[in-house]
Amino acid sequence: MEKLRLLRTSPLESHQLCLDIQETLIRKITYLEKRIQVLKARIKEQKISLKTKRSVPLTKDEANIIKSRIEHSQYLIDEYQNLKYTFKTIGDALAFTYLDKWDIKPLTFKESTGNLLGKEGARLERGAFRKALQLGHIAILNDITNCLRYGDITVPKEGYPLIFEMKSGKVRNDRTERQLNGIEKIVNYWNTDRAEGLYKDNFDMMRIDAHSTDTHHREKLNEIIRVALAKGKNWLEVENGVYYYVAKDFDITDVDAIISKCVGELFIFYVNEAKYSNTAYYPFSLSIEDPDAFLEFYAGELSIFVLIDTAVIVSKLASKGLAVSFESDEPFAMDLTFMGAEGEDKANFMKISRHMFGRIACEFMSLNWLLEEIISKASNPYKLLESEIAA
Repeated sequence: MEKLRLLRTSPLESHQLCLDIQETLIRKITYLEKRIQVLKARIKEQKISLKTKRSVPLTKDEANIIKSRIEHSQYLIDEYQNLKYTFKTIGDALAFTYLDKWDIKPLTFKESTGNLLGKEGARLERGAFRKALQLGHIAILNDITNCLRYGDITVPKEGYPLIFEMKSGKVRNDRTERQLNGIEKIVNYWNTDRAEGLYKDNFDMMRIDAHSTDTHHREKLNEIIRVALAKGKNWLEVENGVYYYVAKDFDITDVDAIISKCVGELFIFYVNEAKYSNTAYYPFSLSIEDPDAFLEFYAGELSIFVLIDTAVIVSKLASKGLAVSFESDEPFAMDLTFMGAEGEDKANFMKISRHMFGRIACEFMSLNWLLEEIISKASNPYKLLESEIAA
């Protein structure tokens, strides 16, 4: 975590640190993939052993022993996969350090990259990213991240991501064309702020500017975490109607105390549920400063909750003439209409995606900032079409 902070504060050392972090991640991730490979082979052998016909059949106890070994091996595979994802969140931190988070979002919603271990062209990719760093450019090997899923190497150029797809041969096939078409679609989105089918087939997306730079409460979060690590739990109202509760020793009476302070119904986010979800949010590896707290969070020993009093949302939007209803189904969290509208004029004016609303919990974004953003868009004279919702 200290190295990640140095990337921001020591420009002269950042290239070497960027390289050192990635080299470490390559070693760690490759080791985990080897362990997973060995365990999968072991499971395959054990399953064959169970099915093999013998002159003297396995006893029930012998079969149960083999089955328990298979279950244990699968448990270890799951744990190694989770640990691999956790290491890749450090790679995500590199991406979010050098790139604008709103540019990273479209790079994430694609099938996961394969393994580092045994990847064709891996030597070419690693040689290219190392050479770029040696020449004074920041370069990120996409395979050591969860969030960069287009191309092989990403090079930030004045904050803008340049994507490189590395090929050792000259032959282009259908897979190559699909990869290049995907990258072209991303680049067009960045250049025009519009894309069709980027997140969902036959769905036109328009990206629009925010009214101001988004604000967050990560400093307060880390203060709360420090106390929770020392005392077992801690909570604080970080802004009007928004509460952070961090606990090693969860106590329902703490939640009851927060509820007693709220006027409306509560949205309760259990942030831990999002730690293995690749949603293009600002990574926990940057939000949580203490490395021990970060590891305890991923190990399930430290719980983080974000609680929101819905009365604050209703009141603030009502003061600007907006009525809000809360949706229970994906992909929207809130549905907004103008107060006093009737008939056709009562149609939905704006929907707020669940993904955007989730940033309040997973990025520790300010609720007040999001509400101000909604109000800013509602007061804008041009009409937002339902198919052009900024998410």
